[in-house]
This record gives sequence, C-alpha cells and structure tokens, in this order.
Amino acid sequence: MLIKEKAEILVNCKAYIDASEIKIKNNPLNKGNHILDYKIYDQNGQFIGIISDHIEIKNNELIQTFVNNQEVLIPFKKENTIEVNHTEKFVKANIPEGLLNIYLE
Repeated sequence: MLIKEKAEILVNCKAYIDASEIKIKNNPLNKGNHILDYKIYDQNGQFIGIISDHIEIKNNELIQTFVNNQEVLIPFKKENTIEVNHTEKFVKANIPEGLLNIYLE
C-alpha cells in the first residue's frame, strides 16, 4: 500500500492526543516558562492569589486564580502586564477597576 493510500484511510477520522504530548506555545510574556504557581499581584502590589492556569483564548489570554475559594479570571495581555519575574516567580498586572468585585460579590 502506498503512503498516499495509507493517509487517505485516516481522512475524516477522529484523532486523540495524550495531553502530556501537547507543547505549550511560546508566549512572549512568559518567555516559554510556565507561570503556573506564580503569585499574582495587582498594580498596587497587593497579593491577589496563586496562578492556577494560563488560558489561551483567541485574542484574550487569561490567568486563572482563586480568591477565597472563588475562581477569578484576569486578562493577561502585554498591555496590562506590568512585570513577569521568573526569579521570584510572580506576575504583576494592571487589573481593571472593579474586576475582582464582580467575582467576589
């Protein structure tokens, strides 16, 4: 059987990939390093929480953290990122006014 014929058998078939085999896109904000478990602070230096996930949605990256056991999603874009410190493992971000209140009320 030719390679082309073998490939045609796979057309329109579902493919399953082990999650451990997926490589994370090289994000210029985190320089390819994982920011999970980093601390996140607001623009005033107030501790918000620990980063539990980095969610990549087209044109809208988010940082997931938990405050008082409540999920909080914070925009993670170049425009609102003040500092990513890989040595001390923290992210400092300009968090839009009122955003945390939406989650915590």
